[in-house]
Amino acid sequence: MLPGLQPLGVCSSYTTILTVALRFRIYLDVNGIILGRDKIQNFRDNIRSYFSKLPEGSKVVLEPTNNWAAFMEWTFDLLLDIKLANPGKTKAIASARIKTDILDSKVLADLLRTNFIAESYLAPKEVRDIRELVRYRMTLVRLRSQLKTRIRAVLFKVGERVPTANITGPKARKMLANFTLRDIYRDEINSCLSLAEGFTAQIALFEEKIESQAKLDDDTKLLMTIPGISFFSALLITAEIGDYKRFSSGRKLCCFAGLVPSIHASGGKIRHGRIIKQGSANLRFALLQAIPHLIRKHGGLAGHYYRISKKKGTKTARIAVSRKLLAIMLTMLKTRTLFRVDKRIIKEKPFACLPASARALDQP
Repeated sequence: MLPGLQPLGVCSSYTTILTVALRFRIYLDVNGIILGRDKIQNFRDNIRSYFSKLPEGSKVVLEPTNNWAAFMEWTFDLLLDIKLANPGKTKAIASARIKTDILDSKVLADLLRTNFIAESYLAPKEVRDIRELVRYRMTLVRLRSQLKTRIRAVLFKVGERVPTANITGPKARKMLANFTLRDIYRDEINSCLSLAEGFTAQIALFEEKIESQAKLDDDTKLLMTIPGISFFSALLITAEIGDYKRFSSGRKLCCFAGLVPSIHASGGKIRHGRIIKQGSANLRFALLQAIPHLIRKHGGLAGHYYRISKKKGTKTARIAVSRKLLAIMLTMLKTRTLFRVDKRIIKEKPFACLPASARALDQP
């Protein structure tokens, strides 16, 4: 059995609906009545052998898990209508008090049978490969950051401190070598430094691959004309968005990215809350990282940022500018136009409304 493989609901084009959950198959008629059950081993050959016997045009609903892409690759050449269920909108499963694979599969099959399945975007293989590339690079950076944090934690235990931003740099290494530490702490720090050095080499290797891929993609090169958007950020954004033509407006793309505020309306009163944070967290991360650089180059967006930051703070201002930037990106991709830099001078003090991390970048 493959770990993590979740319920698959299958609706044939005739009168039988089949649900596969781990090693179970449940047969339903068009009215949702269970006709029978049996078992199946969820290996590649078993899955292909079974699904190849389904009639052409059969509908398949797949619950998205870590290995939903593997199922897609196993059945890519079969003439099946595969739908990827949206877990956030499948409330019948998410809110159930009794939750088992068999029950989840039956619910998915019933939703498919009645045409109430909420679908997710089914990214093609090429887009999935790029996503895997940029996400793995982010994973390597995150692991290296954990090692750096571990070194500082060890130094805190012994009452020492290295006042440098890069704890693994040459200056920091000289200071670490001069500290008087017990063997256990010295060995731990040396181990973290060695592992961090290996991660740095791997990050550089994957950054070369990402840069090469970015130079081959026209959409990525278009987004790289925006200040603060590097080849990595541009490739990450295009991969997370996927097919931009499926968004008819910038607001819908912002909803996909989870950058719009939540709304609660009841009794004639409307309340706006925090952003919904649905969709890709990596997409929001790439946009927010570009804002401090962008507002130094674009007068219009900088003015928008300063006006909101004075009223509601820098965090809200960065979210607001991120929404505008994402809408601009969609327009650039649709019209195939380059980013135009607005060089109007902003009268506000440039660093008064920036977050501390952004102000530190310009300190000598």
